[in-house]
Formats: sequence, structure tokens, C-alpha cells
Amino acid sequence: MAKELIETILDRYVASGKYTPERIKKVRDLLKATKKATLSQAMGEIYQENPFCEQAKFDQFVDRARLAGYWFTEEDTLNRAKDGLYKILEEASVETDTDYFSLLEDIDEDKDPELYAAFLLNIPSIRGEILKQIGNYDNLYRVARSILQDRKKKRTGPKYREDSEDPTPKSEDKEPSYQGFLRALPQDHFNSMEEDDTPENDDRKRLFLILREKAKRDCFGVFKNETDSKAALTSLEQYVNQQENSNIRFLYEDQLETYRGYLKFQEEMLALGHINSQFRHPVSGEENVLPSLHQAIAMYENLVEGKFGIFDDCGTGKTAIAALMKPLIEKKKQDNGKEVSGRVLVVGPKTSSKAWSDGLEGKIEKRYFTEKQKVAWVNGRKDEQFLEEMREADFIFVNYEQLLCDFSVNGESKKVYEVLMDLGYDQIIVDEIQEARNTRNKTKKGKETESLAVRMLATHPSIDHVSLLSGTPMPDNLDDYANILFILRPEYFMKEKEVDGVKGKKLQFDNISKRFKEIYDGDPRALYALVKERTIRRTSEEVTDLPGCERIDEYIDLTPIQRQIMDYVFEHSKKDWLVQMRYAALDPRLVSPIILQEMGLIGKVSREDSAKYNKLEEILSDVETGKVVIFSSMFAEGVTREAKRLEREYKKLGLSAEFKRLGIKTLEEDLIDHLQEKCGREVEFISIDAETKDEDRENAVDRLSNGLDGIVCTTKSGGVSLNFSAATTGIFLDQHYSPATTDQAVARIVRRGQRGKAKIHFLYGKDSIDQDVKELVDTKRENIKMSLDGVELLDKEKELLWAGKDRERLKDIILKRKGGLSIDLSNYNIDDITDFETKSVRKRKKGKSHSGVQQDFYEQTVGQEIRKVIADSPIECWHDQEFVQKYVDNFETLGPYLLARAKIADLVKRSSQKEIEFPHLFLADAAAQGILFSAFQDMRELVNEHGFEVPLVVDRDFSQPMHDLSPNPNKYLADMCGTPQVFDEVFFEQFGKFDFVDNSSITLLQNKEKFSQYMLEANRILDEGGLLQLGIGGWHFSKEFFIGMEKAGFDTVVKSKRHAVSRDLIKVLKEMFGNHYAEAYGRKLGSTTFSLFQKVDKPNLTDKKYFLLENPNYVEEVIVNDTKKPESDISLEQISPVGAGIKTVKRKEYTGKKKKIIDPKTGLVRLV
Repeated sequence: MAKELIETILDRYVASGKYTPERIKKVRDLLKATKKATLSQAMGEIYQENPFCEQAKFDQFVDRARLAGYWFTEEDTLNRAKDGLYKILEEASVETDTDYFSLLEDIDEDKDPELYAAFLLNIPSIRGEILKQIGNYDNLYRVARSILQDRKKKRTGPKYREDSEDPTPKSEDKEPSYQGFLRALPQDHFNSMEEDDTPENDDRKRLFLILREKAKRDCFGVFKNETDSKAALTSLEQYVNQQENSNIRFLYEDQLETYRGYLKFQEEMLALGHINSQFRHPVSGEENVLPSLHQAIAMYENLVEGKFGIFDDCGTGKTAIAALMKPLIEKKKQDNGKEVSGRVLVVGPKTSSKAWSDGLEGKIEKRYFTEKQKVAWVNGRKDEQFLEEMREADFIFVNYEQLLCDFSVNGESKKVYEVLMDLGYDQIIVDEIQEARNTRNKTKKGKETESLAVRMLATHPSIDHVSLLSGTPMPDNLDDYANILFILRPEYFMKEKEVDGVKGKKLQFDNISKRFKEIYDGDPRALYALVKERTIRRTSEEVTDLPGCERIDEYIDLTPIQRQIMDYVFEHSKKDWLVQMRYAALDPRLVSPIILQEMGLIGKVSREDSAKYNKLEEILSDVETGKVVIFSSMFAEGVTREAKRLEREYKKLGLSAEFKRLGIKTLEEDLIDHLQEKCGREVEFISIDAETKDEDRENAVDRLSNGLDGIVCTTKSGGVSLNFSAATTGIFLDQHYSPATTDQAVARIVRRGQRGKAKIHFLYGKDSIDQDVKELVDTKRENIKMSLDGVELLDKEKELLWAGKDRERLKDIILKRKGGLSIDLSNYNIDDITDFETKSVRKRKKGKSHSGVQQDFYEQTVGQEIRKVIADSPIECWHDQEFVQKYVDNFETLGPYLLARAKIADLVKRSSQKEIEFPHLFLADAAAQGILFSAFQDMRELVNEHGFEVPLVVDRDFSQPMHDLSPNPNKYLADMCGTPQVFDEVFFEQFGKFDFVDNSSITLLQNKEKFSQYMLEANRILDEGGLLQLGIGGWHFSKEFFIGMEKAGFDTVVKSKRHAVSRDLIKVLKEMFGNHYAEAYGRKLGSTTFSLFQKVDKPNLTDKKYFLLENPNYVEEVIVNDTKKPESDISLEQISPVGAGIKTVKRKEYTGKKKKIIDPKTGLVRLV
């Protein structure tokens, strides 16, 4: 929302003296948000009298604010910011003769938005203008990311770049891309970084840290590719000496000093003699390769920092890094005069035990140490004898599950982790730390959690050295970093305590998640600092010569049955809709039989209805596919194991025979059957999931190199501590909600031992839940990177990264993809006058406010288009043949369809209750395509049932296209005010005067004179006692309007009501069509107010000044009478979104008088 509007509102609030500073602050904070519910809450705070929790109200507010230029979507704002930045850079490029756009050519679109954003804030000539137009670094980061993504998608760039010549062809040995940024900066830019503490200097330091990280990786490449480290060091020295640019020299002198330290450390470590020189590289078979330089660097940083996270990609040798630090830590403790226990504690998942066994006590070619290490494996007996074994061990390995087991010591029972803390250790290594991300101390049953045990062990006061290992430290959300921060930076979680009169700080183990959020919200760069200072992360490509992988996204046309099931499940809002939709996308046979029975599909679904399995066979039949690992991210039953649960469901319904006919097997068995026939040879697959025994897992991995064609596994089971490097192909049947879970599974294939470029296929059903999950995961991935880059996330970005709301997020994404929930209102036949009710437009009680929108609702795309066209050109659009045709074609999905039926039900109800007489001659004014005529025909039975006959309906409309499309034989082309005068004496002699006129389009009348003319016309064509029903969409009848109607010869029969769908009908619709249909149906009547008047006299010199409509967004909605005075509020002008040209303002403090202001431009009356 534009700041001017917000500040205008708030300034007037303050000036009025009605609101406390606390309330003003609350509104101001709410208005900073981009979340619909929060903004609705803010609107509710500002306009307390209005029910802004209603979706229709919120949409109406947004529409009007956007039309007035006061509201912008995130995309609007981003595009404006990009245009502004392009303009700044174009002008600067011309003025300084520096092509700031060419710097984009070689940087990575995904990895470098932080570099580009930080660089721009370091250009003195444009820094001020960028901050003025775009704001802070966080905003600039998003703009830079969007620009880089545009380049990635090959969108058109700025005109300046289009006109420039093609860049000079790059040589193969070109300098790193970031050096262009260094050359574009002023000379000696970084020399004075420590001299002052200013925003400019903060931005200079930020850029230097980014560049230093890139230079470190660049220099590492020099050493990695050079067998002689001293020669590589000499080469780097020569490079530094050759540099004429002071910024490049400064950066690389820093790296030269760093790498001299690394190499010296590596030499000293080798001199200790504990490292096994006969260890063989798993790919090249070379000996004497431990430690590699990247391992030495991590060990150096871990030794210096003490508590450290090693978060390199899978397969990069993290276990060796952590294990080989043992003698280094012991030496450091001895040098510092500390007691040495000689023990290292390793906590990890069961699946990692084989890798630790090989590295610590395995064969000479797999072992890290010269001598076999004594390892105590915590598994089985836990008594004093085993305690002695642990005391004598070099390493103690305990898996997460064993930490909470009972251990008998001197007749006393303790938990394993308590015994380990009592025993003591010099170093703790936590392997796959993401497995201990739970921040709770107790389970729901009151038992201690494994993650609590890990935190206790890792933060024991006697422990100075911690090594946390993970290839995916943030699998899914920000909370995943809470325990990592707790372990590596426990000082953040200290609290002042007083014990026996002595004050001190104590580590708090309670409310870790809450405290982490407080830390992050208070300083988003705390996480950035942790990542940069206390962890190290390198990709497989950076530290090895792996060929990488080719990602292949396969978008598959789903079968008609798959689409039918998915649409049905979503629209009927089944309790487990998400699971059932994902079942349907994979194999529709796995969908619940209850759903299939409702749809009449029992016995009609087969394996051939799975488009994914058909595509899977196609890929596997290709001889180039080779060894394969097939991942199922969501399901084990029916994929890696038998569908026992589904079988029980069929049995419960008495459909056991139907289940057998489905022929559901495990995918392993299914592929063997189908591929043996296609390939003409025996094929063999093995399944792995959470229930597979450790030895069976290891056997499957070994056999992948010896005859096995492939493995079928769940993504989580296949993503941790397994080596699938013998496979050349990976296939994901679906995608996990956690980006890291998928990344880790891919890394099990693309790792040391992989000899060629692997192909990784992702199977997505086109325009389905698969693509919605992909969008969610991709957005999570981007937001995770932003948080780790130290960018302060927006509320909605943070929400995406806090746990537990994937289901709600996906519902939003699906609705947006579909353009909302498209419902056909004609699916339900109105057969009872109680299906609708009317409600008074009432004032909300003072002091009450609503909590905001409970659930987002999206109109169908065509509905949005129609609504926008009407808002933009409320009169002209009805003369557009193409638009009118679209309106009519989609009419059954629009609100006026339902409104017509609600009107007729209300008419029958009031007539049955003798409130009014049922009409015989009915005029539908502004009749459109015969809306009411058609509705009466559809509801003839209901009308007759209550003893009435359907009236003769006459249509009058000013739109030729609408007139042509109306099926009503009694239709006339004329405007509402009677031009041309089609209802003349000849008409009246033949039919008589009308006894009911309905008009819900009076807001299309262009000014107050037209309003006055229409009331005279209505009086003229109505019979004595005839009824006039007026409806106004999104507006409110003023008190003066009713005075005007009295002067025009009308009494008020029904005053300011709204039609609504009854609660009983909503319940029926939920049962018949599901929650989504019912919710959408109920919202269709949200914004039209109507009043009913009866002709009692001829007009008494009607004065046009009375016919005023008020905007309910700025005027309280209340039934106004002569005794009740309207409450007051600040004034705020707002233009009508329709063609009436009416301006209204909020009424000020009521004094008993109303001031009328004449607008000099339009001559319209404005009531203040």
C-alpha cells in the first residue's frame, strides 16, 4: 500500500485524539505486512464499524485502492523497483563510461544476488539514489535476485543493454567474474574498512566478506588442481605481485596469508603420524590422500573455533575430517594444561555406523588412522562391564535411539546419555545433526526427546570441541537451525539466575524454538554470522572432480481418470485431500476406495491409468539408463511395501474381491514383471524403506555394483548414509516437501565413486499437485538462501520457513494455479425459500475488531477478468460484444446468477407472509441477458408450490449485445431513465402499469440528475401500490436517500438489507459438493445492499440533492433512523469504482447539521 495513504490515515487518527499511541503503533505495524489476513485486521482496526473479515469487503477495498493507485502487489512493487534501478544504472553507465550491466554476464543467477546487491551499494555515485528509490540492502537483494532470474529466463533486458554491442568473446582462462566488480570500484576501496563505523562502511565490509568467500573458493581451485602445494602457493604469490588494481591485490593478499596458514597446519598434522597413508581414494585408488586440502581447511577452522559445523555436500569426507581431529584436540588440551580423556563420542543415525566402522576399525585401505581404533558400539548390553569397555575406548558410537535407553550403573538405572556425560569425552561429533532438530524437551507422553539428549551432551560444561556434520543443515525451515545455534552459540540462550545469593548465567533448555525466533526476528544477521563464522559448507563440485549431474524435468500428461480424481478430491475438500491427490498423481489405484466409490470408479481403475508408471517404464527400457535408483518421496505402501492398509479399507467396505482385481504389487515386483517382458531378459530390483534392516540396506548397495538393475526406495531412507554412486540414473516419482531431503537423495548418487555424469529425472504431472509441490519447494529453497545470506525476510517469507503449514500453503498455490475455485452455481437447484435469508446492514459494536480473513479465497480466472473489466469501464463494457459474450458464457459461475434466485425466493417468502402482494407484471430494469426472466423459469415449481404464478417479466436494458442475447420475448432496448420511452400509453393500455420494478444497477447512473430522473421514471411506470426494489453493489443508502424517496412518492417497505445463503443450505452444499464449493457459494452474495419501496403518491417536486450513496468502506454500515445519530470518525475521500462519479467521505463528529460541498469539476454534491 502506498505510504501516503497510510500516513494520511494515521496522521488524522493522531490529530483526532480518539486513539491511543499504542493503537496507532498496532495499526502501523499491521500495515507493514503483506499477508492478507494481517492487512484485513489492519483495515478492521482503522474502520472498526465495518466487517473487514469478510472476503468481499477486503477484495473491494483492494480493488478500489489499486484503481486509485494506493495499492500495489509485490510484483507491481518489484517491477517498479527494477525499472528504477535500470534507469539509475543506465544513467551512471553513460556518465562514468562504465558498463554496469556487463558485470551481470558471468555471475551465477542463483548464487550471486548478494554479490550484485552489495556491489551496487558500494558505488559512491549511485548509492544515495539507490537507497532513496529502493530502500535498504534487503530490498535491493530481492531486486537483484529478480534481475538475475530474468536473465536466467532470457527475458528482455534494459534498453541500454539491447543497444550495446555484443561482448568480446571470453577466453577459456578468463579471470573470475567477481574481479570485474573489484575493477569497477574506486581504488583502495577496502583499505579503510576498520577506520569508521558508518552505514557506508558496513556495506563495504559486507561486500568484502562476500568477495573474500569467493576468492577463497577460487584459490582453493588452484591448489586442488596442482599436485605440488608449494608450487600452487608460488603461483598465487606471483599472481598477487602482478596485480595493478589495488582492490584485487588487497583481496588476494588476504587469501595468500590464509592459505599459508592452511598449508603449515597440514604439514604439522601429517607430522603427528596418526593419519593412514595407505588409505585409498574410493574413486582413483590413489594412496596417501588424507587429509586433502579441503579437509585440512575444515579441521583447521574447527580446531580454532572449538564448536563448529561442517556442512559440506554428501560424499566429501566429513567423517574423516571430524575423526582425524582426535589427536589434534588432545594435543591442544595438553598444551593448555587441561585433562585429556582420550575419548571421542560420536552420535549418529544407525545407517551411518558402517561408514564409521570402516573409517575407524576397517581394512587398511578404508581406515583413516594408521592404527585401528578401539570403538565401543552402544548397542545391546548396558552394564558396568560395558561401561569399562567405553572407558577404555578411543571412540564411542551411539545412535540416536540408544541415547534414551536405560543403563545400569552400580544398581542404579540411568539413561545412556547421562552415563556418557558422567564418563566424559574430549570431543563430540554429531553426525547428521538435522536428525536432532526437534526443539522440544518432552514428547507428548512426557518422555525426554533424543534431541534434548544431544543438546545436553554437546553443551556439557567440560566440552570445548564439537563437530556437527550434515550435508543439509536446514532441511525445511528456519527452526531447523535452532538446535545448531543452541549448540554452537549457547551464549544466546543464557539467562541470569541467582543461586544461594550468587548471580550468574545459566543455559536455558526450555522454549528453544521461541527463543530462536526472538533472536532471528531481533537480528536476522545472527544466523548469517553463525553460518559464516562457525560453519563451513562446500559443494561436491568445489572439492572434488565429480562430473555433476543432468537434471531432467519430465512433465507428463496425466490420464483422464487421474485428473478426474484430483479435481473431485480437492473440490470436495476431503479430510486427507493432499495425500489422496498425491496418490492419484502417482497411481490412482492407491486412492481410498471410499472416494472411488463416491465417484463410481470402483473396478474402473487400473495400472494403465498411471501416467507416471508408463513414463517410468519408458525411461527404464532405454538401454542408456543403466543402473537406477527410483525414489518415492511420499509413499511406502504400494511402492516399497505391500498395500496392507488399503487392503483393510477395501475389506471394511466389503470389497475384498475388488482389491484383488486391482493387482497392486510393490513397485519392485511390478517392474520385474513388466520390464522382463520388454527387455527380453531377467531384471532385478530391491526395495529399501524405513522398515528395511541395516544389513539388508548394505547388501542392496553392494549388489548395485554387482548385477542388481536398480533400487526402489523412499527418499528419506535413501537419502541418509547410503552410497548409490554405482547408479547412473536417479528417478523421482514425486517430490518431498523439504528441499534438503531431495538434495541429499541426489547427493547419494552424485558422490565420490560416480564415474560419469548422472541423469536425475523428476516426474511431474502437468498442471497438477506435482507442479504445486515443486513451486512450494523452489520458493522454500530461495527463502532459505536469503535467510542464510543475512537478508531480513518479509513476514510471508518467514512464514514459509516456519514449520507445519505445507498443507495450507499448497492449498493457496493450487487455488492460484486454478485461478481459484471455479464452481458452477447451477449445480444446485433452489427448491426452498428458506435456502436464502436477508440480513440487516448493521454497525459493529464499538471496541470490537475481527481477527482478519480466516482463509484465502480466489475467484476463477475468468471471474477476475470480468470483475476487472467492469471496474475499469462500468458502462462501456456492456457495449462490447466480445466481453458480453464472455460474461454470458460464464454467467453460472458469477454472483448475479445467485442474486437473481435469492431475490425471487425473498419475493415468494414476503408474499407468503402477506408483507407484500406477489406481482403479475414485473419489470427487470437493466435486465442484462434476461437474468430474472431465466431465473423465474427455473424456479417456476417453487413459485407455484406457494400458490403463485410466475409473473409476466419484461426486460429493459441499454446494451444492444445484452438485449440480443436475452431469451425473453418481452424485451425492450432503452436506458433506465426511459430513453427512448418504450413504456407509453399504448403499452399501458395493453399490459397495464407494472406492479413490481427491480433494478440492481442504479450505481451505473452517472450523476445526481440521473438518479432524480430515474425515480420520476419509476413512479411513472409503476401502478398505485406497486413496488420498486433497488440494489446497490458495494454501496450504502444514506439517510437522505430515504427522504428523497419519500418526496418521489414512495414509502420504505424494506430498508438496507442484504441477501445471504442460509446456514442450512451451506451444510447441504458441504455434504453434496464439499467445503470449497459451499464456501465459494456462500460468498457470492456478499456485497449487494437492497431496499424495497412502495409507490403511494405522485412525486412532490423531487430534489436531486437527496440521492446520495455512501461508500461502506468509509461510512459505517448501520440502519439509520431519525432518532439514532451516526457515530463519527476521521474524513477520508474515496472515488467510486463505478461510473456514478460519486464522491463520499466519512462523516465527521455529528453536530445535527450536514455540510454539503459542491465539487467544482463535476458539480456533484458531497456530504461531509
